[in-house]
Amino acid sequence: MKLKHIGLLMLIGFSVVVLNAQTINEDELQNLENFDNIYQTEIINGDTMPLVLLQPVAVIASRDKRDYVAEYKFRRLKRYVTKVYPYAKEAGRIIDEINTITADIDKKRKQKKYIRKLEKDLKATFEDELKKLTISQGKILTKLLHRETGLTTHQLVKKYKNGLSAGFYQLVGKRFGYDLKKGYDPINNAYDKDIESIVIGIEMNTL
Repeated sequence: MKLKHIGLLMLIGFSVVVLNAQTINEDELQNLENFDNIYQTEIINGDTMPLVLLQPVAVIASRDKRDYVAEYKFRRLKRYVTKVYPYAKEAGRIIDEINTITADIDKKRKQKKYIRKLEKDLKATFEDELKKLTISQGKILTKLLHRETGLTTHQLVKKYKNGLSAGFYQLVGKRFGYDLKKGYDPINNAYDKDIESIVIGIEMNTL
């Protein structure tokens, strides 16, 4: 069984994108003759100020590159995150697919049948690749799964497999240094914060 099965369940186990924007009434838009320069405005201290929606910018703390050991570890972490991040993104897509399809399936027996078939297809597609992951890469994958799906790996297995399997894989995972119940916390955890800075760089194509 070992780590490859844990990795497969991780993959079976949504990213939440928050967009803050104000919208213009559609009927009002149809009455405008020129659509090229439409700005929302806000009155501040009696002055009307235009509101312009800018592209998001990543703000990442600089590191002391003179600390060669820390820099080496960060570069290694960047390689690992870059390797496993696509699996986490795919997991988020799969969870979306499962939730969408099973929402239209009334009977739980048919839902489980669909999930078992999907699991079989995923094994055929990803098993060989996941076998090659190191323990460190697997730990990063569990964190990114939480980031992309909103659920820890333990919660994913429990929800889409069963509680018994979740408990079993938690025990097996601990033998390899995994805690499948542990979540992703880039605000309070320095290691997770480094992972987040790398992921943002990947998403914004700035690495």
